[in-house]
Amino acid sequence: MANLTVTQAACHIPELWSPDTRDAVEATVVAAARVESEKYGLGELKGGPGDTMNIPYISNPTANTKSADTNITPEAIGPSGAEASQAFTVSTHQAVAFAVENITEVQSKTNLRQKYTSKAGYALAAAADTNLHTLPQSFSNIVGTLGVEPTFDNWQRASQYLDDANASEDGRFIIVRPATYYAMRKIDQFVNADYTGGGAGGSICAWPQEVQHG
Repeated sequence: MANLTVTQAACHIPELWSPDTRDAVEATVVAAARVESEKYGLGELKGGPGDTMNIPYISNPTANTKSADTNITPEAIGPSGAEASQAFTVSTHQAVAFAVENITEVQSKTNLRQKYTSKAGYALAAAADTNLHTLPQSFSNIVGTLGVEPTFDNWQRASQYLDDANASEDGRFIIVRPATYYAMRKIDQFVNADYTGGGAGGSICAWPQEVQHG
């Protein structure tokens, strides 16, 4: 009796290709989604020309006391009598480039151009997220110790720094690492209903207004 093994009959056994793909896991993009580039006109840099975007300040005028029947003296608007601006300089260039040969696109069962275009968008967003996360190193006010779980007093002091600077509370948020997020869950002031005012279990988003981690 002759045995016909799968090795001997390999030419008769077809290969099947799934119409779906196993896509690489994408990390959560947190900081990049918080940058309001279009609101401040940073999107105009994409159309050029130029490598610096200046965002002019609009200062608050001063309410001055005047005497009756006296002339009003116009004030000089802005610090030192002149408005300033915030400058954003484009100094980091990153790109994702790939090519799909025509024959590959025709013969492939997968829409490779669509798949890798989506991956390219993610790669650029992730790169922007990484770059943004390096900015806090140059902040003027730093609370706590790197690598050490922050205490409730640390969060209180950080929030006070924002209040002292008259930072708007509208949409105020913090971005933390997963380790820091779960450290916060061990602080009663964030999760205990006696502090949060919520029902059983409370909510870690009761204070500050919003917490994002990733």
